[in-house]
Amino acid sequence: MFYFDPMYLMCVALPGMILVGGASWYVSYQMNKWSRIANSRQLNGAQVASHLLHAGRLGTVRLEPTPSGDHYDPRANVLRLTAGIANQPSVTAMAVAAHEVGHAYQDRDNYPLLVLRGAMVSSVNIGSQIGWWLIFGGLMLAGWVNSSFGTTVAWIGVALFALSAVFALVTLPVEFDASSRALKMLDENGFFVTQEERNGARAVLTAAALTYVAAFFQSLLQVLYFAMKVAAIGNRRRD
Repeated sequence: MFYFDPMYLMCVALPGMILVGGASWYVSYQMNKWSRIANSRQLNGAQVASHLLHAGRLGTVRLEPTPSGDHYDPRANVLRLTAGIANQPSVTAMAVAAHEVGHAYQDRDNYPLLVLRGAMVSSVNIGSQIGWWLIFGGLMLAGWVNSSFGTTVAWIGVALFALSAVFALVTLPVEFDASSRALKMLDENGFFVTQEERNGARAVLTAAALTYVAAFFQSLLQVLYFAMKVAAIGNRRRD
């Protein structure tokens, strides 16, 4: 079966694990490092977020706790922070809270790529679930019964599966922009008291951005692998 192909392990799975694992380790390292250093204003993440939301005239955005995954939810108009971010007066908490407020600012400004990413969510979820099965079924038809229909089905599956890579690509500028807004907001509102704090916040946000870069390349590798498998089956059928 194609999913046991050693090429997948060497060219997709292993590089993907290295990229994502390395990025995850680096962001954990930076966040842990700067979570041990208090910001000079002695404000926790929830206080930073509240101040920045008020400064951006976003008083209608609610702050809520979440057990995992700090994020801004544009559909519910809610910014959710984990306890480690909301309750700690660290450089990491300050940077992460400001980043999520950056997404709220994007929503306020109708930032085009944020709107596009939101519109893609449903199709990406469907594509990632159905695409793999269409690829699998199409390859079986094309390989076992020499069916051109099977190749067509497999290519449709690749196209649907590729939506996840497109989504990951669109996510990159959204996250970069939110981090840029976060640093600017913290600077303009006087949260950076020392150069060390500024450097720390930038290090945390840069490390976090790398996780999205790694996720994009992991998705791209998977799409390229499946495309090559379908193309190879199609060429053999024509020969």
